[in-house]
Amino acid sequence: MSKYLKALLILTFCLITSAAKAAGEPVSVTGLALDGEIEGENIVFTLSFEADVKASNVSIPVIVGDVAYLEGKLPRGAELVRESDKYVLKLGSGGGFLGLGSGRKSITVRFASRAQKSGEWRSTSFSIPMASVRKLSVICDRDDLEVNFPGALDVKLQKSKDGRTQVKAFLGVAGKFEVGWKPQIRKLES
Repeated sequence: MSKYLKALLILTFCLITSAAKAAGEPVSVTGLALDGEIEGENIVFTLSFEADVKASNVSIPVIVGDVAYLEGKLPRGAELVRESDKYVLKLGSGGGFLGLGSGRKSITVRFASRAQKSGEWRSTSFSIPMASVRKLSVICDRDDLEVNFPGALDVKLQKSKDGRTQVKAFLGVAGKFEVGWKPQIRKLES
C-alpha cells in the first residue's frame, strides 16, 4: 500500500471518528494549527484552533506536558488554568458559552516546551487537542537542521516567506506530538 493511500485512509478515519465524537460532545475542536520556531536548543509554539461550544461549563485540556505558557488570545471570559502538568481552558457557565451563546470561538496560545538533550539531538513532546485536521509548521533558526516528526504525515521541507527553512506536515492520530532536531553533519572536503 502506498504511503499516500495509507495517509488518505488515516485521514478519512480521523474525519469520521471526529465527526462521530463531535455529535455527542459539548465541544469540538477544528482548524487546529501548531506553528513552532526553533531557536538554538529551545523551541516555542503557537497553538491555534476553533472550539465549537455546544454546552456550558466546558473544560478543554489544551496542552499536556512540560511547557510554559507565554501569552494567548482567549475568548471573552475564558480562563486558561494550570492543573498539574496541563493547561486547561475553562469555558464559562450559564447559557452556552459564558452566557454569550454557543458557537465557534477562536483560541490562540503561545508556549515554550522544554527540550531534552540526547547527544546531538534535542527533542520535546506534549499532547494537544484532537481535531480532524492538525496542521504543523516549524521554522528553523539555521539551514543545517535535521528535523524529525515521528508519526507525522506528508512532511515537506521548504523556505518560509522570509527565506528561513520551514518544515510542514500534518499530525497523525497519535495523542502525543513529538519533534526532534539536530544540526546535520557536514561532509569535509579533503
